[in-house]
Amino acid sequence: MDTIKGESRKVQTMKKLHTLGLATGLLLAASVAFASSTFNGQAGNVTLPTAEVTPYGILVVTLDSQRNANSEFSGGNSDVMGVRYGIAKDVEVGFGYYEFCYIIDHGDYGSIGTSGEDANTSSFSAKYQTPIRALGFDWSASALYGVTSKYDTFPDDINTTQIAWVGDQKIKVGDSTLTTTVGVNWTEQDRGAAGKPHAIRYFAGVSVPVIFNLTAVGDYQTASNNLDENPMCGMALCYQVNDNLMFKAGISNADPAGGVFVTDHANFFLGGSMKFKVR
Repeated sequence: MDTIKGESRKVQTMKKLHTLGLATGLLLAASVAFASSTFNGQAGNVTLPTAEVTPYGILVVTLDSQRNANSEFSGGNSDVMGVRYGIAKDVEVGFGYYEFCYIIDHGDYGSIGTSGEDANTSSFSAKYQTPIRALGFDWSASALYGVTSKYDTFPDDINTTQIAWVGDQKIKVGDSTLTTTVGVNWTEQDRGAAGKPHAIRYFAGVSVPVIFNLTAVGDYQTASNNLDENPMCGMALCYQVNDNLMFKAGISNADPAGGVFVTDHANFFLGGSMKFKVR
């Protein structure tokens, strides 16, 4: 009889420890989460921004490598470095830098360009989380300016300007909180002698906690005949190692020349983010 009671107490103790461990894990997941970064350095999901702004005094550095194989326009890898910093309350600034290689399909494009053209893009961004709360969303305004270095295909630098209005809404689902994002942006690409195409595109995104420190993120943007034939889309899994370190892996059809336009297919990418407190 004493043996049975002892085993019963042991089972109860194990259940309590299991419950405590689960609660601790959930608390840890909630406490260490910090926003993912877009390829351009802004706080966002995959390639599109969210309304979230990096807290004042926090610096986030991101490194990503995107595999660009089997595309009619590009091949090899594009390596991306992104930096974002909370420069003031509700204001972040960001910087992105791409190194990439274009491989032109001469069969389709004739004598335009040469194979294996190396180029790079530098981008600068800023985002302000406004006091506006409407339709259940918190709203932010963001702006981005990027310069892609000239290469044989385009004899002039390509200058990209983008202005976006984006909102986030947090939705409680059981013990988890998912975040939905909606937004619209105006984008112009100044190609010098080749013209200045521009368009308005709409986008949406979502961030969903999966288990403990694992979060699934995704985003989608409508296409525009002026700038791209296909919608932009991406999805990724983010793993929060601790309060300062995150790893991310996923797929995106963002163009390697800055992440604002699309390629003809999705590419795999792998990256990591490190957070620092600098004030």
